[in-house]
Amino acid sequence: MITERQQTILETIIEEYIKEASPVGSKHLDAAFDFGIGPAMIRQEMAALEEEGYLASPHTSAGRVPTDKAYRFYISQKLSGKVKPLANREQEKVKNAIGEAGDLNELARDIARLAAELSQELSVAGFIDRGTVFTSGLSRLIAEPELRDFESARRLMRFVDELDGQFLDLWNKPFDRDLAVFIGEENPIREMRNFTFITGHYNLPQGERGFLSLVGPRRMDYRRNIDLVRYISREIERIW
Repeated sequence: MITERQQTILETIIEEYIKEASPVGSKHLDAAFDFGIGPAMIRQEMAALEEEGYLASPHTSAGRVPTDKAYRFYISQKLSGKVKPLANREQEKVKNAIGEAGDLNELARDIARLAAELSQELSVAGFIDRGTVFTSGLSRLIAEPELRDFESARRLMRFVDELDGQFLDLWNKPFDRDLAVFIGEENPIREMRNFTFITGHYNLPQGERGFLSLVGPRRMDYRRNIDLVRYISREIERIW
């Protein structure tokens, strides 16, 4: 267990890293936030969090970055509860995309495009029963700092090449909940273990089983993307 103060520091580090994509140091935390303690104590608390497996030290920086364990803790602490509504303009975009689709293939294609636009991540949508998968937003994901590493980019390309089979096989396996979040090494798809994978599914009255997934770096905006997948999935079930 970590203390309440350590939790506050950890959540702050995660949110700063999500925004800046660079390691977070104690000097920055001391200058930008008031934890009621000095920089020496902040460093001590960060060292304790690293020892517990929540932070890691990149070789090229004095700062710290969150681990998969930290992101999992963050989700469990901060992102439970009701779906946070999207902005009114975004809600209208979602409703229009769903309502104007002429068939299920068009629905999946349009939802993939819209989810990529709203999340700025790679979006994948489709229907298990039909064997259809549509993607959008790959160019945005390629531009992320994490993809400057050749091996990460190669794995992503392999994932996209084998997309249809991997997603259909994945969704033929049951999940405990309507939405699942896989972080880094938790990912069931090997090529995605440098990324986070958020996926939700929905059932239509005719019996079709659809899914919407977002793929992005580990430091993605979890609150935003989880709410987005939940909202779109629920609106599809409501409108169709």
